[in-house]
Amino acid sequence: MVIMDNGIAAIGFSKFDGSIVYLRDRKRGIQYVNGAGTVPFRVELEEELDCSYSSFSYARDESYVNGQAYELAWEIEKGIVLRGLIRLDNDSDQVVFTSKLENSSEKAVYAVEYPVIGNMDSISENDCLAHPYVTGFLVRNPLKSFDEGGGLRFMPYPESFSGASMQFFTYYAAGKGGLYAAAYDPDYYQKWLNFYKSGGKLELSHMYGYEDIGAGKGLKSEYPFVVKFIKGDDWYEAADIYKEWAVRQEWTRKGTLYSRSENDKAVWLLENTGLTTFGINAKHDRTRWLKAYHDAIKSPVFHILGPDWVNDVQTFGMGVPGGYDDWVPTRFNRENLDLIKSQGDRFAPFEFDFLVDPNKSDGENLRKNLTKWPKAPKSHDAYKFNMLCPYTDYTKDLHIKRDVQVLKEAGVDSMYYDISANNLIKTCMSESHGHPVGAGREITLAYRDIYERTREALSETAGKYIPLGTEMMNEVFIDVLDYYQARAWAQPCSALETWPFSRLMKSGMAEMIPMFTYVYHEYAPVRLDGWGKLVKEIGELFYHSAAKIYLWGGLYELNYEYSPMEAIDGVETRPEEHYYNFLPRGYEFDKERAGYLAQFAALRTGCGCKYLAYGIMKRPVDIKSPRVSLNWHHYNHNTNLERGSIEVDAVITSTWLFEGEENKSLAVFIANTVDSREKVTFELDLKSYGLEGDFNLRLLSSFDSQGNVEEKLMGAADAAEKQIISIELEAKKVYMLEAYK
Repeated sequence: MVIMDNGIAAIGFSKFDGSIVYLRDRKRGIQYVNGAGTVPFRVELEEELDCSYSSFSYARDESYVNGQAYELAWEIEKGIVLRGLIRLDNDSDQVVFTSKLENSSEKAVYAVEYPVIGNMDSISENDCLAHPYVTGFLVRNPLKSFDEGGGLRFMPYPESFSGASMQFFTYYAAGKGGLYAAAYDPDYYQKWLNFYKSGGKLELSHMYGYEDIGAGKGLKSEYPFVVKFIKGDDWYEAADIYKEWAVRQEWTRKGTLYSRSENDKAVWLLENTGLTTFGINAKHDRTRWLKAYHDAIKSPVFHILGPDWVNDVQTFGMGVPGGYDDWVPTRFNRENLDLIKSQGDRFAPFEFDFLVDPNKSDGENLRKNLTKWPKAPKSHDAYKFNMLCPYTDYTKDLHIKRDVQVLKEAGVDSMYYDISANNLIKTCMSESHGHPVGAGREITLAYRDIYERTREALSETAGKYIPLGTEMMNEVFIDVLDYYQARAWAQPCSALETWPFSRLMKSGMAEMIPMFTYVYHEYAPVRLDGWGKLVKEIGELFYHSAAKIYLWGGLYELNYEYSPMEAIDGVETRPEEHYYNFLPRGYEFDKERAGYLAQFAALRTGCGCKYLAYGIMKRPVDIKSPRVSLNWHHYNHNTNLERGSIEVDAVITSTWLFEGEENKSLAVFIANTVDSREKVTFELDLKSYGLEGDFNLRLLSSFDSQGNVEEKLMGAADAAEKQIISIELEAKKVYMLEAYK
């Protein structure tokens, strides 16, 4: 074994095969790996992963003077050599890996998985994995929770970086220690960030590839992949480390949302929207419901109308358009659009974006420009659908021409793209599109270019800023998109995200965390989440989910994709008018639940706006909430219809910092989501949030759309002194504690 040790961190690799056999946090005395490694690497030749090689050698890099560095070399077969570099700097608590694969053979190399760090036991019984899969996913005791071969590897929907919305994850035991792993890649390369169970132990790895595939072509990962030893100060510790790097990258170049001009952001969405809907029929009269939502919420509503507005057909599983002539002229119901505008609401049409039927109009051109998927896409999805490659001029021209015409015909306020960049692998194996075979980075850049050019054309046509949204989100698109639709914060009463882990979600061994929001909120698109309905039958978890979504900076979404709208005066939407053949339900519109949402909508569009739209998410204050078991009924999906109950916090809280031109201020949001009154007591340490000097404290509640609010002055506070705050919370009510000057 060769050991690199600087007194803080230590890593060792086998002299015989280069596998990692020793990994120790010297400072905290935690041994992560000690003994036989798993495999040193995996290389994908001709779409099949393999770890075999014919020879191995290593040598110390004597020219490196800032610490210790070794180059490891494996000859895979004649003409194919993988070189890995391991570096441990003096006085550093992190190990840095880079690698490259040299190929002078006639074979094609698709991907490299390096490093592979396996044979890890649990840190403790209370350890956690926090990963940016579906924007933030926490698993307790992953060694016990994951099935053999399972975990986060070749991850399921949404793709992003193979499920990772950011390029880091952390494995830790609170108060004891942990590992932080990150790929510091500023250049959009395709990668997989894996943490899974293998051989009865835990294993992490970094994989990259599908960039430029062909005989004589190699691969390289010049960006550092780091494994860093951390304190184990919850998942926020790792997110803070990553944020220092992340907000200095190209995708934050426009600055914070607050600092941007009104011509460079969706002001109406950020500041004036209190609720969103998704999937309401576009070509049938839905004015009864559009009016009911607006009147009940009393704040502007943003509607992403369903796909049934195209000239041909756009449905869930029953057909999609082909070329331009299948999209226009549009078939929106004019009464719906007129009512939306007269109420001061906004709308966007649902588009399947690049999903097409090549057997319809312009089929010859469509077939030439289809993405050619790899045979083994390294995903849970099979990729059996037809999708246009975003790199080609044909795709870009169709995208812009189509959307500008839709804007001209319908006067849309925005465009929404489903099954788009954030939930597709960035790979096209075509040899005729002008990009390299594989084309990972080039595909990402092409999506960015399409979004930029389409928005420019739309905004120029409309004479105002037209925002764009997609299904799900990845950090490399936050500067070219304005919002995204998600569903995971309402789990388990939701769909799509985290479906392979439904058992863990329902048991409480896994949960969603606002990891993406914590890193990027002041720069990032608005999250639409909830998968909700305004009916009693959906269950009591509704109150908890709605509070969490608003207090985590999102906008609650009512969703009507796979089920009917609420019955109003006994009238329910009919399946024969829908784009999916749902089952009738007869569940009545619940004004009480609408009223519950109305207070959050008023908070979002009123005195809480500068925090929830533009603020920086900080660690929450420590509130000891009672735990409650809340029931839920998940019927808005095309497959499993489920019921259950889950134990959650009765009280939801979040803390936000706002940095204005002159002063900083802080808001602590607290929502009681149950029918009983609750009392909370917590410590408020203003200094820990970067505040200095004297502040005033006030407690706000009873928010309404007219700007009315109950205010209770709570005196002055010196930021240098910790405050003890006690609040009596009324049932199902939200509060805002503000520290301001």
